[in-house]
Amino acid sequence: ALLNIYVQFARSGGTIESYFMAYPPMYADEVYPTGTSLADQEYYNNNVAPANSTNAVTWRQLYFVVYSANLLLDELGAADGLSSTLRQQIEGEARFLRPFAYFLLTNQFGDVPLILKPDVAPAAEAPRTAAAAVYSQVVEDLERAHSLLPTAYPVAERIRVNKWAAKALLARVYLYQGAWAAARNEAVAVVQSGMYSLPAPDGTFKKGSPEAILQFWARDGYTWAGGFVPSGTVPTYALTPGLLQAFEAGDLRRQHWIRSVGSGSNVYHHPYKFKNRVTTAGAAAEYTIPLRLAEQYLILAEAYVQLDDPARAGEYLNPVRVRAGLLPVEMPVEKEAGLRLIEEERRRELFAEWGHRFFDLKRTGRIDAVLGAVKPAWKPAARLLPIPEIELLNNPSLTQNEGY
Repeated sequence: ALLNIYVQFARSGGTIESYFMAYPPMYADEVYPTGTSLADQEYYNNNVAPANSTNAVTWRQLYFVVYSANLLLDELGAADGLSSTLRQQIEGEARFLRPFAYFLLTNQFGDVPLILKPDVAPAAEAPRTAAAAVYSQVVEDLERAHSLLPTAYPVAERIRVNKWAAKALLARVYLYQGAWAAARNEAVAVVQSGMYSLPAPDGTFKKGSPEAILQFWARDGYTWAGGFVPSGTVPTYALTPGLLQAFEAGDLRRQHWIRSVGSGSNVYHHPYKFKNRVTTAGAAAEYTIPLRLAEQYLILAEAYVQLDDPARAGEYLNPVRVRAGLLPVEMPVEKEAGLRLIEEERRRELFAEWGHRFFDLKRTGRIDAVLGAVKPAWKPAARLLPIPEIELLNNPSLTQNEGY
């Protein structure tokens, strides 16, 4: 039951991985679709219809994770034959997976139903819950998970959560809430755990990467993103000129994480963090990584800027730059200038990963200025996706987001 929840996030389980590696990047300013898919065009043009099937399936699958975690937690107390150690491990992992799903839901849709029991009838009529209350439950679950989970991973690979994974997600959540000291404290604990390090860019996304705080297991050694690496000359999704131009000369991420295909005037640049597009075994296998060390460094850099300590911020920003083959920078004393430096570093480091860019622009209040300048159809209401039409029809207690 527990492993079946993990599977929902990865390529072999469904669409959560594929959605957050492609559609929020299209919705923001990272990639554009080269084809004519209506769903793709709706995302790229920021006019997703309530009837959009991709949007609806993503909602449904994230709530399947919530339901599965609720059921596991509800039944765990009555399960016979489990040691106290195993019971704590299972509860801790479920209390990580449920808030991860809610984190993704509320950052997509805003206020969403907060359902904590597997009872179908009340869930079918559950109204929307304020995002602040959803975040409170996310924090409560992650703190409980942290208290239950050991520092060691329960299996040989980093494909199930440990104590540091709970802290890493907590650091992200606190950053999104503007709780700078709390974000700093959680991220510092992860960085100082001694369990993680920054490999060279070409080793970051391998199975067993020393940077991975959590990887989602891929049975065949390749991810959804790797499966979309083009075998011909036209990728499904290509990098926008703005993102391509954001990389400094000599940036190893530009060399190792972006690939160019085509010829003549028709040259496309596409994400190439994941390179395997067919079954791959051994050390060359790849797993998707929802939590990795570089993000924790960038969380620390941003938290320290917000806490008026630019020197300490530079201590955490610069390892990410140096890993990329770039020179360290001196953090400016002026806070807004420092935040812009970190925003650009996050853009280069975390592109086409788990919706980071879209979520970053929203949480910092920069989304209208940034996307309004490059997306002709952008409107402030588009910061939230529509509640799927089928959910509104099935549940009369739900209301639609403004602008849809």
